[in-house]
Amino acid sequence: MIPFALATRHRTAGGYEALLSIDGTLIDLVEAASPDDGARAALTEYGVQALLDDWERWLDRLTDVADAVRAQGVDDPRWHRGPLETGDTTLAPPVPQPRQVLCAASNYAKHVADFKGREDIDRFTGIDRSRMMPYLFAKGPDSPAGPYGEIAHPPVTSRLDYEVELAVALCGGGRRIPSDRAASRIAGYLLFNDLTCRDLQQRTDWAFFKTDWFAGKAFDGSAPMGPLLVPARFVPDYRALELELRVNGEVRQQAPAGDMVFSIEEQIAFASAVTTLRPGDIIATGTPDGVAMKTGQWLQVGDLVEASGGPLGSHRHRVVNDPSADDGFRLAPPEAGR
Repeated sequence: MIPFALATRHRTAGGYEALLSIDGTLIDLVEAASPDDGARAALTEYGVQALLDDWERWLDRLTDVADAVRAQGVDDPRWHRGPLETGDTTLAPPVPQPRQVLCAASNYAKHVADFKGREDIDRFTGIDRSRMMPYLFAKGPDSPAGPYGEIAHPPVTSRLDYEVELAVALCGGGRRIPSDRAASRIAGYLLFNDLTCRDLQQRTDWAFFKTDWFAGKAFDGSAPMGPLLVPARFVPDYRALELELRVNGEVRQQAPAGDMVFSIEEQIAFASAVTTLRPGDIIATGTPDGVAMKTGQWLQVGDLVEASGGPLGSHRHRVVNDPSADDGFRLAPPEAGR
C-alpha cells in the first residue's frame, strides 16, 4: 500500500479540487493541509499543478499531512470526500492542464514488430540501439481527459486505436538534462491511454509525407490519464509496473513497463535537448504490443475500454458517437469536394 497519491476533481463552480488519496479514500487537500491563504488560492485554482511548482517543499509536507489524516481519521468531515470510485466522472487528469504532453513512439520492441511484421525486432535483435535516439511527438492542448467517462469517437476516423502507457509528471525542468540526473525531475507516475486515429496517422494523399502525428494523435480527449499521480518516492522500480488494457473484457495489451526500449530517464534527456521542460509537463513513455493496428479490432461505438496500472489505478471509458458528427462538416482532400 502506497502512503498516499494525488488526484484532482473538477469543482462545480470552476477550478480544481486538489485531493489526497489515502488508502482508497479521497481527502480535500486544502482542508487537510490548512495552508496559508496564498497556497490555498493556488490549490483551488490550479490543483496539483500548484504542488509540482514547489514539489520539493510540498512532498515532505504531504507526507506529514497524510500521517495526520490517518491519526485523526480519514472519515473526518472536515476533509473526507468519499472513496476513490471507478467511474467517478468528476475526476480530472491529476495534472489538469499540463503545459505540454509529449509521447514516445515505438518504445516497446514488440509494438514495433506489430507494425513491421518482423519478429526479429522483438528485442531489437540485429539493431544497434547505440545509434538510435528516442522518438517523441506532442499531443494537442485539449487532449488531456479524465480517467472515467466517455471517449467521443472522432467522425473523421474509422480506425480508432488504443495504447495503454506509463506516463510521468515532471516536478522540475530545464534544458539539456543528462539522463543520470533526469530522475530528480520526476514527481510521479500515472496511467495514460494514447488514443490514435490510425487512418489519419498514415497519410496516402501526400506524395512526400507518409506519417501525420498531428492528425492521428492530437485530437481533443485523446489522452485519458489518471486517476492517480503516485509520487516517484513510493515506486521503487517503475519497470516493475504492470500495464494492461481490455476492450469489452478481452485483454488486448499486457506487459511490464520494463519492456520499454529507451528508459524514462533517456526520454527526459532527449526531450530536454529539444525543448525546455517545466513542472507539470507530462511524458507518456510508449505502449506494449497488442494494439488494434495489428489485429484490425478497431474501437467501435459502444465498446468499453478499461486500462490498469497496479497502484496507479484504472481507466474505464465507453466509446460513444461524437456529438459534432452531425454538424455537416466533412474532412476530405480538395479534389474530393469539387
